[in-house]
Amino acid sequence: MPSRLAPIPEHISTIILNTVKEHHRQLGIGSLALVLKGSKSKLLSNRKLYESRFFGALFYYPINVIENFVKQLLEKAMIQIVMVTGHPFPMPLLELT
Repeated sequence: MPSRLAPIPEHISTIILNTVKEHHRQLGIGSLALVLKGSKSKLLSNRKLYESRFFGALFYYPINVIENFVKQLLEKAMIQIVMVTGHPFPMPLLELT
């Protein structure tokens, strides 16, 4: 089903795609949104994701809007979710297509 949301501005798509590339199979949708928001979440600090060069790159957007941007890129098949094993349970993580 096509997204009914406004198209993602190109500069935002570029930021998200570069973040997924830099953190290949390290982030899911939620943690990616937290990194781009610049969250002070323990989830990020425990993994030192605050050191990412994209940390806070989309700080002016709410988390749910950032997550919707990511979902639109998933719909366009620019990124995909892969189930990564090797943890106590499979983790849905993002990678470029």
